[in-house]
Amino acid sequence: MKNTLVIARRDLADKRFILLAALAFGILSLIIPLVAAAHGGRKLEVMIVSSGILATAFTLGLAAILGATFIGRDLSDGRLSFYFSKPVAATAIWFGKLIASSLLIVASFFIIAAPALLSGAQAVKHASTTEMGKFVAAVLIAATALLLVTHVIGTFIRSRSLLLALDFLAAVAAGFSLWFLARPLILGTAVGLLRTAGTTLAIYVAAAIVAAGAWQLAVGRTDRTRSHFELSRFLWSSIAVALLIACAFVAWVVSATPADLIGAHGTQSRSNWMFLTGHARNRGDYVPSFLYRVTDGRYVRMASFPWRSVTFSADGRTAAWMRPALQNKSDLLVARLDSESPRPIETDLTFPPNNWLVLSADGSRAAIVDDWNTVSVYELGSRRSLGSIHLADVTFAVAHFVTPDQLRIYARTLARGNDQAKLQILQYDVSRRALRMTGELPMRSWPRLNSDLTRMAIVDRATGALQLRDASSGSLLATLQSSAGARFVSFRWLGDGSIAALESNTSGVAVRTFDASGVPGPRIEIPRYADGRLVATLDGNRLLVELEQPMAIALIDVANGKIVRLEKDLHPAAYSNWFEPNFAVQTDATLCATRDGRLVTWNPTTGQKSPIRR
Repeated sequence: MKNTLVIARRDLADKRFILLAALAFGILSLIIPLVAAAHGGRKLEVMIVSSGILATAFTLGLAAILGATFIGRDLSDGRLSFYFSKPVAATAIWFGKLIASSLLIVASFFIIAAPALLSGAQAVKHASTTEMGKFVAAVLIAATALLLVTHVIGTFIRSRSLLLALDFLAAVAAGFSLWFLARPLILGTAVGLLRTAGTTLAIYVAAAIVAAGAWQLAVGRTDRTRSHFELSRFLWSSIAVALLIACAFVAWVVSATPADLIGAHGTQSRSNWMFLTGHARNRGDYVPSFLYRVTDGRYVRMASFPWRSVTFSADGRTAAWMRPALQNKSDLLVARLDSESPRPIETDLTFPPNNWLVLSADGSRAAIVDDWNTVSVYELGSRRSLGSIHLADVTFAVAHFVTPDQLRIYARTLARGNDQAKLQILQYDVSRRALRMTGELPMRSWPRLNSDLTRMAIVDRATGALQLRDASSGSLLATLQSSAGARFVSFRWLGDGSIAALESNTSGVAVRTFDASGVPGPRIEIPRYADGRLVATLDGNRLLVELEQPMAIALIDVANGKIVRLEKDLHPAAYSNWFEPNFAVQTDATLCATRDGRLVTWNPTTGQKSPIRR
């Protein structure tokens, strides 16, 4: 320890001119405001900014220079032999010089930044857009990183060895490895987990460089090539170990199964398959996504952002979704759910950022609406473009295949001046590549379509009434009013073309039905529940109702006007997308979540609950 301090003191004495230079820069930061004041500037703010900028630039530049020279120059010039001629350990030489360089960097920063720091935290906030403590920490952390990295680079370059090519390849391999390890966490939106892992890895690498420097001098001594070799061997071996540990950690994180999900949710297809996502137990903020088969627990792991939902074909046999790619693009992937082992299939189709994806009923074609409101249609089997059209003066649009050759588009127009936004109904003929408008109406809310795309229901937000309209022309067919003192909170189309609506009042909620022409049917009351929504239609005329305050789920037999089953402390995990047509779910197995977030499979008919399989 004594030898370490002696070497540090010697280095500080040799480089004391650095502190004089820092003092000169500090004085310069006090002179600059006087010049600015002569031209009408505000002295205090100019002093703060100039002091902060000069301190940051000088400190980072000094760190880079010292890192490249505090060992490397002495080694290349042969002056390191002086230390080894004395009874001094190599570690004392390394740590003595490292301590001296670190003290010079810290002292220089505080000398130059003193005017800004003494002006208070608000001063530094103006200079760096962060609080004082964060500003100081950011500069010193960056300087430390520069000091260590430039030492490594300086050693490599000064050795003039062919080993430099191997170092370059190792650095490239490490960079690619880090990207491939980080990508699954990025796709799972594990920002916090990624930040923690990145910070831990950065600290580890910094410690590895410090240890490698000591090893470099202990084994390589004054031989430049040997010193380079020992530094490389120690450093890349340490990084390889870290990458292996990181690989094992990431593999454990992404090994989460649907049984590990907490508070999961998703969208249900017409078949037994659904899109499922949620936070994984004991894995921080990692959010995996799956295609999950409710009846037998089979699942397909997806590499996609969880908020980019999955689109299912009307026959329930095909699923499609977008996976983020480079250059702000997205790749289209599909899965054939009727195969023995469904898996993601690359379509080799790449699109700009988009907000809508829809499949034809048989899953053979896909339509994409991108962020610039360009609608593109593709045949998935041949990867062939079938046409595209740009929608002008539109803020948002969704599309549905009426037939494989007919695409219906619902678009919200721009509101200009006193003109309110409109809902335009457009028909795109894929075979002729022709677009025509079939209807237009005031934009009240987004329509919800029935399963055969012939009718739509719209909530008139001004009156609270439910409007039944023709899905192609938009013409009004019927207006449904809620009961006195109640309001509609949810609605769904039923299998026979009728519609069910959930209304709420002070005494509870009730399910009301209306036939295809809007004539009211039975009213089924569910008292003592403050709110809820209609979740899904089972086998045409049975409804799943999510109830809130308190939590429960109910199965309603619409045809007989009765509550078949009411299960407390349970809520559904699957919902249909608002813009999707209301398909009936052809299954008696429903995925639900308990009050504590655990997933269970619930049979609405029998009431049986069972944990999902791992």
